[in-house]
Amino acid sequence: MGGRCRNPRSCICASRWWYCDQCCNINNPALCAGRCTVCGVKQPPFVRGAKVRPDPGSVNHTPANKSGHSHLSDATNPSIPDFEAHHLSLRTLKPSRPLFGATDDAFDVLAESRPDADGLEPHSIFVRPGKLLYLDIMINGLRFSSVPDSGSHINAIPLSTFKQLEQASKRGRAKSSSVSANDEFSVISVGNDTSAGALFQVQLVCCIPSVDLVPEIKISPVFFHVFERLATGVSAIVGLEFLRQTNVLTNQDFRLRERSRAPAHTPQCLSIGKHQPSNLRFHVLLNGKEFLALPDTGSEISLIHRACALQHGFPICALDVDDDENHAVEFANGEIQGISGKVLAILALSAPASVEPTSFDCGVVDPRDLSTTQISEADVARLGTFYVLDQLAHEVILGQRVLHAMDAWNRHKSAFISIKPSDAKQDLCTIFSRKRKRKGEDTRSQCLQREAVRKRNVELQREQLNRDLARADKDAARQALQQKLRELNRQDQVDRNKHEEALNGFTT
Repeated sequence: MGGRCRNPRSCICASRWWYCDQCCNINNPALCAGRCTVCGVKQPPFVRGAKVRPDPGSVNHTPANKSGHSHLSDATNPSIPDFEAHHLSLRTLKPSRPLFGATDDAFDVLAESRPDADGLEPHSIFVRPGKLLYLDIMINGLRFSSVPDSGSHINAIPLSTFKQLEQASKRGRAKSSSVSANDEFSVISVGNDTSAGALFQVQLVCCIPSVDLVPEIKISPVFFHVFERLATGVSAIVGLEFLRQTNVLTNQDFRLRERSRAPAHTPQCLSIGKHQPSNLRFHVLLNGKEFLALPDTGSEISLIHRACALQHGFPICALDVDDDENHAVEFANGEIQGISGKVLAILALSAPASVEPTSFDCGVVDPRDLSTTQISEADVARLGTFYVLDQLAHEVILGQRVLHAMDAWNRHKSAFISIKPSDAKQDLCTIFSRKRKRKGEDTRSQCLQREAVRKRNVELQREQLNRDLARADKDAARQALQQKLRELNRQDQVDRNKHEEALNGFTT
């Protein structure tokens, strides 16, 4: 295998390049857990800001400059008499075991790089513990706690918030609202790949209040979609365009406030939009496989579609029975969907094809936020947990905790890309490589897996309608439910016919 890991700040011996028997084929130092072949010491990789103390039994270490590079070139490194010859010999090395195989614990590689007695930290893309954050905003003069949601294409408020604004306007405490109805935006996509109907649009005057003597941010009138209801406890959702205009996720992130989750709180995924919730994507590696994930600060947990996890061979673990485990997720329209399992993944950064791998950490960093905070193994494991849903609008959704822990918006701007709205509706299980985009063709087994997921969702909906029908005490309600049940059965038959045609295509 062999090859140069393309991160010059990798090894604790301060050599410019280092090698291991596991990662060099994918140029991903975040997954290195082997022995450095320059200094011969098996220790965790170098972490910026960590106090490094060489192993007493190792060779003398060459001091490095501030950038982490050795003062000596590769060819003149005194640690190895013939450095280039040694480099060539590394190409014949074979890995001691597969990097990602059928293992009982998805964190076996990560466990090898845990901190040792000297207090060295493992190499990680996370620079601080992840937090859940909210943003205080003023709408028509009234203060609300909003959810800053990078996964949303629009701004949204529930009808209860709109009525509160109207009542304040009548009492003279708030400005009046400009209401407009628009059929184009009457049906809005939600994160669980369903739709919600917006009642109308409203134009509101917004600002972000001052914080610690920093003046307020005034915003031109903002359009909000008004829904009959949103997720529990949500007064307002501000989408990606709002966050871009105010720089709340970058140099104005000090305006965000930490919020805590109640023990019995159902985690929420609030992405919402016209065609798809958002056209912003983030290059990320999960267990060495590259994805364009939705960076969603409106999602309290990270999610993965079951079909995607099955195609890529990710082991799906059963949920814990304790109360701290997440067993369901609530979407922006208030719908609750059960979680069917979880995937334990190792996260690493991925670069677009036009960016060299050495630019993994080339994002513009705010000078006031250069320091890092120690993050525990438990936090890393928690951030690497992706909950499995049978119905999801995206392959992978990165939640707010993960994005905050890696400070993605400041440190890794090169990992973000925007896709066209017309391309936003991607088929599931589309993967991306560094050199080209490769769209996996459906196989017969994948077709059967998708049909099994569809049948399960139909059965759940049918059971719910039958329960509602049994509880309905009015004829009008019963007739409406019976109509929904007939429509569900009709659509089920149509989908069954399409599935049979697809299977016939494989046989022919």
